[in-house]
Amino acid sequence: MAAEIYAQAKQAFTPADSAYVKKLSGLPAIAKGVQFPEDADKAIKSGAAAIWVSNHGGRQLDSGPSSFEVLPAISKVVNKRVPIIFDSGVRRGFHVFKALAMRC
Repeated sequence: MAAEIYAQAKQAFTPADSAYVKKLSGLPAIAKGVQFPEDADKAIKSGAAAIWVSNHGGRQLDSGPSSFEVLPAISKVVNKRVPIIFDSGVRRGFHVFKALAMRC
């Protein structure tokens, strides 16, 4: 039963879907799971109120980039249009300062 529900569920969320959910709910939408600058730009253009840079824990993919690694390129494209949230890669206080410096 659960496998059937999963198979029927939409596996790819498009910018049009994001805009629809935002319109339907009336709430700000945050695009989570962003790993590529192009996706950040598309999300903003479809109405995202923030970009959440995340690989969703990404421990399954040994060679997948960490959020901290992709943050500079995404930050450059976002260009302070919306806030950026990110997870993973922060283990010490100086990581916070590095992340803030990349955001500037």
